[in-house]
Amino acid sequence: MLWAGNLVGWAIASKLAGPPAGAEFLKISAIGTSILFLVQAILYFWAKQRLVRQLIFASMAGLSLIWFMLCLILPIFWMQAIVGVVKIGLVIFSSVSFLGNFWFGIYRFNESWSENDPDINQYFDARSNTLDWDEIIKSLRLSVSMFIPGVPAWLEPVLSVLMVLLMLLGLNLRNIFPIFSVFVWGIPCIVVSATIFQMLALNVAQARKVFQLESILDAAISSSKHPRARRKRKRK
Repeated sequence: MLWAGNLVGWAIASKLAGPPAGAEFLKISAIGTSILFLVQAILYFWAKQRLVRQLIFASMAGLSLIWFMLCLILPIFWMQAIVGVVKIGLVIFSSVSFLGNFWFGIYRFNESWSENDPDINQYFDARSNTLDWDEIIKSLRLSVSMFIPGVPAWLEPVLSVLMVLLMLLGLNLRNIFPIFSVFVWGIPCIVVSATIFQMLALNVAQARKVFQLESILDAAISSSKHPRARRKRKRK
């Protein structure tokens, strides 16, 4: 998927900004995606059976899809016809959308955990020392929705339909108005990528919660093994 994104971005950059720009895009993207893939591979072998590590790996794996979506709009930065102010505006819009959705994902997980307050003991198997985390997540009834900072939530259905229409319009106009079409399908790609960031944030929030639960469990086990702690319980 990473290399598919590179090739798509190279084709767009070559068509709209010329072959030299396409070659430069491919060179830079190849270095970036190679590093990202190496990190993902290391995390895959590092994850093994630990839930915290698996959740961290899942977060990094989602970056492949984000990269593929961004490759549809990144060639804009190699186009001389696009003024610098527009490029800066896209960077600001993307940054705000990504950070906003990441924060929203963390907030949604914490809020759902507080509201549902799952009983961990119900999902913990002491014999195998395992926790059925999938069932806990199902009980939280988590969901991902389109979130654009500053836009009311009730507009979400309208925006979802609008994003699809814009992407289809941009695809049909790619030969007639190539520069305009990149913007038309590029903005929805940024919004979709930001939504994927929200999904990544849910995994990060889960990993953080699991780490907290493991710390509490380890502290309880250490306390129960401490001789002084056992004597105190006996006196009580």
